[in-house]
Amino acid sequence: MEIKIGDKVQLSAKFLRSTATYMGPIPFMKGIVKDVYSFNHFLGKGPKIAVVNWDIPDYPEKILTSNLNKLGHLEAD
Repeated sequence: MEIKIGDKVQLSAKFLRSTATYMGPIPFMKGIVKDVYSFNHFLGKGPKIAVVNWDIPDYPEKILTSNLNKLGHLEAD
């Protein structure tokens, strides 16, 4: 699933399990993607990073797009 600017996203269940984040506000936060760019922006290849405006203050805004899931889309495990 490709993440684009303007998409409404949340952290993926796979990412939350990998960080043992099961409770609290983080599994329920949502955000809007402000920017997406390649990790190696000179070649345009490699992992992509999203800049997300989260609904929880002080959460880091940059995250790999592979750790995100679009709101309303089922996540494939």
